[in-house]
Amino acid sequence: MKTNLSIVTIGNINAGKSSLINALLEKDVCSIGAKGGSTRAAESFKLNTYGIHTDKLSLEIIDTPGLSEVDGKERASIAINAAYKGDLIIFVVKSDLLDTEKHTIKLLSDINKPILLVFNQIDRYTEREKQDIANSLIKNVQGYIREENIFFTAACPVQKIIKI
Repeated sequence: MKTNLSIVTIGNINAGKSSLINALLEKDVCSIGAKGGSTRAAESFKLNTYGIHTDKLSLEIIDTPGLSEVDGKERASIAINAAYKGDLIIFVVKSDLLDTEKHTIKLLSDINKPILLVFNQIDRYTEREKQDIANSLIKNVQGYIREENIFFTAACPVQKIIKI
């Protein structure tokens, strides 16, 4: 019997879902852009099982369109439907939670699947801002996402410019 595990990334436009997938796969498989809206459909990518030598395990990660795109209700629906079908949800944010993100997290928590909250683009904030946002995230997802399921990353770090 083959075990398939489907991991779905979901979040607002430009949160860094595609960048996170590129970082996890260590190659550019997803289109990314500053404008946002690059992802128009759910797209699946096979994950490396990192040394698990078996043909009984298949891991895939699914990139989805952003939730709050202009004229994007259809794209948001694609993302939500993918989350319902997946086994694990990675909810990607790039700042404190917006109302649409809070609503979606509450909606997704009702389907009783594990949810990881990934605060991406952390490199864009000062240490104080990071702590403030972390505290707010923990408070805002209490009862929906456990604190130990909140992670912080910079999937596509910003190059720091140093003046000399």
